[in-house]
Amino acid sequence: MSLRSLVMNRLTALTTERSTWLAHWQDISDFIYPRRFRYLTTERNKGTKRNDKIINNKATLSARVLMSGMQAGLTSPTRPWVRMLPVDLVLLLIPRVTDWLEIVEKTVYQVLARSNIYNCLHEMYGIEGTFATAAMYVEEDAEDDVRGYVLPVGQFLIASSFRQQVDTLYRDFGMTVGQLVSKFGINKVTINTRQRYERGDLDGYVDVVHAVEPRAVRDLTKLDNLNMEWQSVWMEKAAPAEWPPLLVSGYEEFPYMVARWFVTGEDTYGSGSPGMDCLGDAKAIQTLERRKAQAIDKIVNPPMKAPMSLKASRVSLLPGDTNYVPDNVAGQMFEPVVKIDPSVVTVAESSIREHEGRIKDTFYTSLFLAMLEDDRQQPITAREVNERHEEKMLQLGPTVERNEDELLSPLLNRIVQILARKGRIPPPPPELAGGRVKLEYISIMAQAQKLLATSATERFISFVGSTSAINKGVLDVPNFDKILRKYAEMLGMEPDDLNPEEVVAALRKQAAAQAQMQQAAQASTVMAQNAKVASETDMSGDSALSRLMNTVGGGGGPLARA
Repeated sequence: MSLRSLVMNRLTALTTERSTWLAHWQDISDFIYPRRFRYLTTERNKGTKRNDKIINNKATLSARVLMSGMQAGLTSPTRPWVRMLPVDLVLLLIPRVTDWLEIVEKTVYQVLARSNIYNCLHEMYGIEGTFATAAMYVEEDAEDDVRGYVLPVGQFLIASSFRQQVDTLYRDFGMTVGQLVSKFGINKVTINTRQRYERGDLDGYVDVVHAVEPRAVRDLTKLDNLNMEWQSVWMEKAAPAEWPPLLVSGYEEFPYMVARWFVTGEDTYGSGSPGMDCLGDAKAIQTLERRKAQAIDKIVNPPMKAPMSLKASRVSLLPGDTNYVPDNVAGQMFEPVVKIDPSVVTVAESSIREHEGRIKDTFYTSLFLAMLEDDRQQPITAREVNERHEEKMLQLGPTVERNEDELLSPLLNRIVQILARKGRIPPPPPELAGGRVKLEYISIMAQAQKLLATSATERFISFVGSTSAINKGVLDVPNFDKILRKYAEMLGMEPDDLNPEEVVAALRKQAAAQAQMQQAAQASTVMAQNAKVASETDMSGDSALSRLMNTVGGGGGPLARA
């Protein structure tokens, strides 16, 4: 079977597997996040309205808050959010190791700031928080070293390995004739595409498939594209069966980063996102807004009933105007057919507020904006700030860890490997050969998650301190050195901020020696002072000291008699 047939067969299987998610994603797009879902390739570059089902945009605004909050909390462009450390922290004592790690960190931050990666991450958080599955493609770029491309939901299909990690992505999308010829060359495209190019149809679209998956068979002794770990196949979707792919190549790292909010069992696509959980409220709130508008319209401009004799007369509904009624219809009323109690508007608004509150809670809006939305007269205390951070991390902690594992770590690994191949960073020192480097996330949310454990440590130390006033022996129980080092790690302090254990031992030995010398000096001073006092004491008179000396030395005492 040809490579094209294999790719098309798997594309068909993956499309069937994904089909059950499409209706759910379409609803989320209709009521929460328009223009992020694209199932048909013909939907590209269409400017038609897609938010006509949204009257109350509370869910859309809440999704934006979540998107910005995740960006600021996980990957803020204005502050460090990750650092590289050796697996063996003792290696930090070696200058060439710390120098190399510092060079890599600075280079990575420079590339992130110069490229569009931060913009891509911002969009990824929004898609992940609503559709539960988001994907981006990162490739080498001649100008910015790397460049990212966020994929619309519905444009990609994924599969997982036995470790439940996404290792396959098929992208079914469109490229213009001009883009195809520019990327692959005029001789690679099909005859039909070539003819369109020659007659100037550069902006017409062609359906394309890009398949990336683990390479089944490869020669580990070769380092060319056809023997890399990941196989990459580009081809025109409608090409003849015998037509070869546009490009068969490979990647040393998986070029797609797929972030999932939550994964159930062996599911491939994410679920349980705020957008999925609040979809019912997002739909209900639109219905309530329509009903409220209808009620207000009937109150302000109700349908009227009038006697038949007025049918030929001029009837005015303008404020202050006069309507003349014939005498023979006296007592007949010109009045609304339906009288709406204005209180129904209040009831509808109250129900809308309830739905809005649930939407805000689902998107964690009240947590991200807790301090901004606090309307109390008294300022918020530091303890309340800490408690709210802890509450946020209790709810978002699993999502933060999943993003670090599925999105950020693969992204940073891809960027570092690209920079290394481009010669932008030097080779690692021998001590770090074999990938003996780990990533430690120091973003606001990552540190807040670590701080959840500090409260228990603080309570324990406080309890030991208060108990030691009753029984000093309890101070021998805690391993204070170990506790302090773990506490510093939870606070996100740099390893070189703390003295190594051998330095601490040397300092303590020196301090003990100095204390011993000081005690000896103090004892010598006391003995000298006592000797001086004794030498200056008057022994001629009758005093307790003279009587004692006489008794001891010869004034009739026991020693003298002996």
